[in-house]
Amino acid sequence: MLRQAVRAGLRGCLRRLGLFVSKHPVFFLATPVLLSALLGSSLSRYELEDVPESLFAPEHSLARLERGFAHSIFPENRSGTPAALLFDGPHVPGRYGRLLVAAVSARGRAHGSPSRFDRGVLGVAVARAVLRVHGALVDMRVPVHGFNYTYAHVCARNGASGRCAQDPAIGMLKKEVAADDSEVAGGRRRSTLATSSSSHAFFLGPRLGGVSLDSQGRVRSARAVRITYPLRSGEKAENLAADAWEDAFCRTIEGLREPGLRLYPLTSSSLRQDLELSGSLSVPYLAACAAVLTVALVLCCSMRDPVRTKPWLGLLGLLTFVLSSLTTAGILNLSAGRFNSTLVGLPFIVIGHGIHGMFEMLWAWRKTKEEEPVRERLSTVYADALVTYTLTTLTYLVTFGLAASPFSNLGVIKVFSRAVCLAVVFNYLYLLCFFGSCLVFSGYLERKAYHGLYCFKVVPSIHEGDEDAEASPSGWCYPTSRFYRHHDNNRHTPGASASDVHNFHVLVWFLREFVARWVTNTYVRPFMVLLYLIYVSFAMMGCLQTELPCDLSVLLPVKSQTLRYRAVHRTFFGSLTPIIGLYVYEPLAYWNESVRAEIGDITGGYVHLSWLEEFTLFLDHHNDSVNVSKEHFLRSLLGPFLHAPDYARFADDLVLNHSARPSPEIKASRIFLAARTTNRSNASSLQALLETLRLLSVSTDLHFIAYSPSFIFVDRCAASLSGALAIPCVSFVFLLVLSALVVVEPLGNAWVIVCVASVEFGTIGYLTLWGVDLDYVSVLCLNFALSYAAGHCSTIAFAFVSGRELTRTRWTQLALELQGAPAVQSLLCFTIAVLPLAFVPSNLTYTMFRCYLAVGLSTILHVIVILPVMLTFFPPSKKARQQKKRQEQHEEIECVELHCENRVMADQVTAV
Repeated sequence: MLRQAVRAGLRGCLRRLGLFVSKHPVFFLATPVLLSALLGSSLSRYELEDVPESLFAPEHSLARLERGFAHSIFPENRSGTPAALLFDGPHVPGRYGRLLVAAVSARGRAHGSPSRFDRGVLGVAVARAVLRVHGALVDMRVPVHGFNYTYAHVCARNGASGRCAQDPAIGMLKKEVAADDSEVAGGRRRSTLATSSSSHAFFLGPRLGGVSLDSQGRVRSARAVRITYPLRSGEKAENLAADAWEDAFCRTIEGLREPGLRLYPLTSSSLRQDLELSGSLSVPYLAACAAVLTVALVLCCSMRDPVRTKPWLGLLGLLTFVLSSLTTAGILNLSAGRFNSTLVGLPFIVIGHGIHGMFEMLWAWRKTKEEEPVRERLSTVYADALVTYTLTTLTYLVTFGLAASPFSNLGVIKVFSRAVCLAVVFNYLYLLCFFGSCLVFSGYLERKAYHGLYCFKVVPSIHEGDEDAEASPSGWCYPTSRFYRHHDNNRHTPGASASDVHNFHVLVWFLREFVARWVTNTYVRPFMVLLYLIYVSFAMMGCLQTELPCDLSVLLPVKSQTLRYRAVHRTFFGSLTPIIGLYVYEPLAYWNESVRAEIGDITGGYVHLSWLEEFTLFLDHHNDSVNVSKEHFLRSLLGPFLHAPDYARFADDLVLNHSARPSPEIKASRIFLAARTTNRSNASSLQALLETLRLLSVSTDLHFIAYSPSFIFVDRCAASLSGALAIPCVSFVFLLVLSALVVVEPLGNAWVIVCVASVEFGTIGYLTLWGVDLDYVSVLCLNFALSYAAGHCSTIAFAFVSGRELTRTRWTQLALELQGAPAVQSLLCFTIAVLPLAFVPSNLTYTMFRCYLAVGLSTILHVIVILPVMLTFFPPSKKARQQKKRQEQHEEIECVELHCENRVMADQVTAV
């Protein structure tokens, strides 16, 4: 009774709304247009998100706290070496330009093994060429506001000397060029990732790539070198100059041609620019999607009857979606929202949600009689078609509302989900107002027998019952009205109008004559069950291989600058993880051998650069004992060691308390290290390394933290993505509760939940087999898959469970005939609309294409095949209800006979 009362109340409200819209069609037609024009005008000025960290880095993670703590100990603005020279990876803070030079071997191969005399970038000739490129970059002039800037004007300066901070690789190449005997210079190398100038080593792990060693473990050759140019930033003028210099940096490198060298530029703005490029590349293809969708909508809204055909309503439906999207974008822009490339997928969610409601309203309109008043027809449409569509809209709002809540840990999911919620609300309202008004005007034209395409009077030249007329083709070009009537009482569809004009749509005829009969055939159903088992098996195979990568390359254009650089970087520098800073934040007795041994145990398994190790070697070189007192240790450290030009850079790795008495104290220090890895996925390697270092920090007596700029993007990223996957589970529960309050038959809810879960499961599995992992984009599409599948499967299931007096097989056929056509049309139009995305040269849009296509195809399979077959096997049973109803009718007739005094009337009742 509660479900019946709720459903009746909802239908009554929608019926009154339909009457109200039909009384004021001009108002509801003009208001959405004016509102969209007013809000859309604000898009003349909009802002793009220029901080990738705010979107793709988890908001709540320990790495953010560790970064703040590390910066409090060693501030970025502290005089010393810029962060761009200390760290590598794609997420280094600050402004910089980075050049990767790959030497082509004598055989013309960039990745070939070096011969005996080919030293790569360490060869004198190649080193000279690299220095020529370096000179061209340093000397180039960049005009900004009438002033020509060079690198000397925009470079980040070293606090000790006041000069531009120079990458150690430049000094190494200059020494190679200055050396007369390359073998003598090579004999001074004592580290596999270092080169010596006198008695100490420069740490060149993140700067030399493709290193080849001799039998003694010394560097013999290197196939690539990476040079970083740090820039000043902070003030507005400095940022403008840095932007101009970075642009000129990339253009200059692309224009340089040096024999035997391959040059690959990267700047601090490359990632942001490539993310923006993904959105701009999609614009012409989105126009192609709109054109393809227009043709599909016009064809799907057309019929053989020239009066009741509605090709213009297909265009007006597309205009409805455009207006709602424009209103959404305007509100987001006025609310200080910033746009990003992932919002490219928002129009397709609007289309998927809106097309379903549009076809439901259109088919409900065609089931009404043309002789009825337009107001009654529209109120009937609202009462019949919008109940399920309202539930679907609420499912969208709950699913994406949970994703937009503070429970989500990724900014990109929050921003996208908020935009989807706003777009779905306006899409629903505009469909009720704008498209409902279009139906009113179309009804007036239909009532006056105007042509559905040309809008002129149609002459009723063919009458009912003319079999030749029904057999002849009816085109749009003939101004004659052909109102078809269905005279076969045995095949009359329960629930349809007396005219049954909708039955003569080609899709209805195809579903009734072929699909419904073939799917429900007794000999075909076992094969359909086998098909579903195959579907589930392959989906399970894919789900077992699912990964949660946190790689931003899935969002970038295929030929972007960042991807080209990262591909070469992975080839030459992929054996090492990005540089990690080990920050010791407590005073230690570094002069004690036990403390040095404990630090050595931690850093021993890594390639590292430690001021403590260099100082120990310095003492050994000067024949000084390592086991010294505190005073002698600090006096030697602060005196000859840090004042030596070769070791002065280590002063930036120490925090001293000069006010301590009787001697200064080392408050904190840092050590840089990198781990060797054979895993090409830097995200997984970094995550494993981060967990290892954190475990060491709590299991040893040494208090330290590990920080790298790349940790911000990988820490808890997989957990954040897996948390986003839990949102559909909560939505399942909501869908079950919500549909239970409206649908009279509870088993209909069960079938909808089963189908939605099957679609979600199959989408995840087949996307994995297609090469799509659960990343930032696919997680968003999976939230869409839940609501999309629920909306299309619910119409078939609810039509089945509401049937009476027929068998399960017959009512399955009728459910496909009554509700299958709008669902199939919606699915086909959506699938066709996403096809142009496959040709966009961007990983972002190609991932969206695969996700949306998988969702559409999986939903079509369940709507046409899987759900009808399940309904023929399992309850609710229709035959039992038929017998029960007949028994009730028989008892009622007998009761009438007992109380009737007139025999003649009793006989008549018995006959009836």
